[in-house]
Amino acid sequence: MTALLILNYDVTDPQRLDAYRQAATPVLLGPDGGQLPAGTDQTVHLREGGRPPGGTHTAVLRFRDAEQARAVYESAR
Repeated sequence: MTALLILNYDVTDPQRLDAYRQAATPVLLGPDGGQLPAGTDQTVHLREGGRPPGGTHTAVLRFRDAEQARAVYESAR
């Protein structure tokens, strides 16, 4: 079953982020071919109990299953 990995983070230097994305996206998606179906520079408002507001950027990565998504998330890369 397809799994989504949703990353939310703050960006202070958009130009460096662009360079990082170009270098990091192939590594994050891994050799088994995850996909980056969505990304935004709009703030996401999280409603979960007591957490600080969401970061300035959000990316959604899609993987073939939860095991592949977990491996990427837990990777030291």
